[in-house]
Amino acid sequence: MDSLQLNCPDPTFIIDINTQKIFHANDAAVEGCGSTNPIGKLFDDIVYVERNVADSTFPTFFNNLWFNLSQEPLGYENCTFAKLILRKRSTIPDPDLLQTLKKMIGILLHRLRSPLTGMQGYIDLIQENLSSNTEQKRLGMVDDGLTQLFDIFDELESLQQIPLSANGHKAHAANPELILHSILLGYPSEIRKKITFNPQGEVPYFNCSPIILKRILSFLLENAIEHCANTPHSISIDIPSDRSLKISHPGEPIPQSICKELFFPFVTQKTNNLGIGLTMALLYANQHHGSIFLTDNDMDDGISFTLCLPPQNS
Repeated sequence: MDSLQLNCPDPTFIIDINTQKIFHANDAAVEGCGSTNPIGKLFDDIVYVERNVADSTFPTFFNNLWFNLSQEPLGYENCTFAKLILRKRSTIPDPDLLQTLKKMIGILLHRLRSPLTGMQGYIDLIQENLSSNTEQKRLGMVDDGLTQLFDIFDELESLQQIPLSANGHKAHAANPELILHSILLGYPSEIRKKITFNPQGEVPYFNCSPIILKRILSFLLENAIEHCANTPHSISIDIPSDRSLKISHPGEPIPQSICKELFFPFVTQKTNNLGIGLTMALLYANQHHGSIFLTDNDMDDGISFTLCLPPQNS
């Protein structure tokens, strides 16, 4: 078996191309299967692959984690096999890093909110006693700056409060069409006109909390709207399967320097953005063992993000 080269640290399976059955697996793959012996089993019975998403590296769910699937042809003993490697996603922040950041954010919020609240109170008192319109306008600009800081604090606090792991949410039935409709009601008509929903047949219910699904889709949709701001580009929403939802739009691809840490907090191209929207969407998806993938990123296919949820028996 050494010739099969299974010394990869990522879960790796060797399958018979004709039968799709697992012929061999490395230690990481066997350990991920728990008490189940994967040898001789159909690959699709052991690993869930979201094949309906048009992507060169299919989103893959195994052992409660999401991977990118890569496939290599493999010849062995005059038979045709394929080596399927479940690649760890380098664009996903490590939970330990996120935990450290959450602690830092908590400390900063605790230390800064109190003095800034006091400053805002003093500004209100001073404004009441100012007679000059010019002075009131200048002090109002300071007050506006403090308000922007408090808005930033609210965003950081929202990130800080999201758990890093699944909370054991019970199964729910969430209708993505109704949820998207409720989100779009909050946007002006000129933005709503740029957004099209393209379900293929009957819209499936997702095995997800409606509240969590609304938060995820709100962040993904806001990300697309910001990317298309001041352009005529339209946004397309599709449901490739009963476990995935894809939001796409044309436009300039995201630079590779950004893609490498796309879901890390504070990674953004926008000067007025904290760069935590995709991080928050990812953390909310984690609540149901789901994840988010950048599934397109080029001039031909545009940019798309896909929410993927695991099979219901996971």
